[in-house]
Amino acid sequence: MITAESLIKAHAAHVAFVAEEPPATDLHALAYHVTIAAERMVDAGITLAEEMDQAATYLYDARDAEPEKRQVLLDMAADYLKLTRDAVDEYRDML
Repeated sequence: MITAESLIKAHAAHVAFVAEEPPATDLHALAYHVTIAAERMVDAGITLAEEMDQAATYLYDARDAEPEKRQVLLDMAADYLKLTRDAVDEYRDML
């Protein structure tokens, strides 16, 4: 089962690199960092980053959602974040 903690563990450090922030420790910070990272990577021409912006929307919505709806939103965010590491690697290669 996807949880906020599992998403943070899987993606916070990679996203933080691009966002130039310390790794997120909560869902709100992760959503914010994903938004910043997506903008920077889109500006750099990394097309994989467009899906990250959608993931951020789901993460923001999940923060205050009821438990059943929250799970659906976290699952959707996880789907959009699957290529995050590839996008970050592409960004690193451009530096």
